[in-house]
Amino acid sequence: MPPKGERVKKTPAIIFSTLLFVSCSGVESEFSPPVSLRLTIRAGLPPVAIAVDEFARLAAERSHKTMTIAVGETRHAADDRKVVKKLAAGEIDVACVGAQELSALDAEFAVLTLPFLFRGDAHFRRVINGPVGESILKGLDRHGLTGIGFFDQGALHFFSRDKKLILPADFKKTRFRIPSLPPLRGAIERLGGFVAPVPGEEAAQALKLGIVDAVGDFPWAFERYGSQTAAMRVSSLGCARAPLVLVMSGAAARKLPSGAIEFLRAAARDAATGQRASAHGDDESVAALAARGVTVDRPVDVSAFAALIGPVYREQPEEVRKLIKEIDDMR
Repeated sequence: MPPKGERVKKTPAIIFSTLLFVSCSGVESEFSPPVSLRLTIRAGLPPVAIAVDEFARLAAERSHKTMTIAVGETRHAADDRKVVKKLAAGEIDVACVGAQELSALDAEFAVLTLPFLFRGDAHFRRVINGPVGESILKGLDRHGLTGIGFFDQGALHFFSRDKKLILPADFKKTRFRIPSLPPLRGAIERLGGFVAPVPGEEAAQALKLGIVDAVGDFPWAFERYGSQTAAMRVSSLGCARAPLVLVMSGAAARKLPSGAIEFLRAAARDAATGQRASAHGDDESVAALAARGVTVDRPVDVSAFAALIGPVYREQPEEVRKLIKEIDDMR
């Protein structure tokens, strides 16, 4: 595995040949000569890293080691934007990048980051594993990229030292630090809150010093705050999702033999299933925090938030508004 740091480098073109063997199960495939791909992912994403490592392992195992995937890491969230550009240029074979970054390329990805749209893990997985998810991935074809699958980080919750955030009124005059998700920022502001311009690496200290009242992050990230700030409260709103998307460059996809893309998609689906079985779902993660003595505040009715931030949905492009309706109908 390459050393830590910026590992996204231009790789020489790899010549792939025909798919030689497909078993009766439709899962195993052999490639000759062997296929080698480089995959990049941002560091510091434990649940997704589990899925990516499993994806690489399954690809090697099912191809009898004739397809290998070398996983490398970039250090910062801002690098995702650079990675998308490098994918488009064919300088990277495969990458795991945020839906938010891809929404700048294709607006439909924005629907996966809208606040208070999904009613829990099961609803979200029905979307990404069904026709809507397939359609969103297919949209990458228009930009010379190939969508392979989704890896879920869970939903954003709010960490605080002592503030409960389960009613729309709780957001008034509350200072938040959140990831770079414009729709969530718009929702917070419509609810009367404020978003502070605090870098991610300073979020825990900002919470400790009272610069912000709450930080939006994933349940698995509690150690960033609980150990450094005495944050002992989490509002289990599931306010927004921020899945990562497994994307292949057009240059790499064009060199793969027939059937190889579906082979990779099957490995990605199974890797995501294995990740969820590792207790990284929201319900399991929040339950684990409660078992450690963290106060978990659960809203009675999340739909009250969605009703108040309707303008955030209505200001989305037409293609996104159509997807919102489809997703609503899948609850």
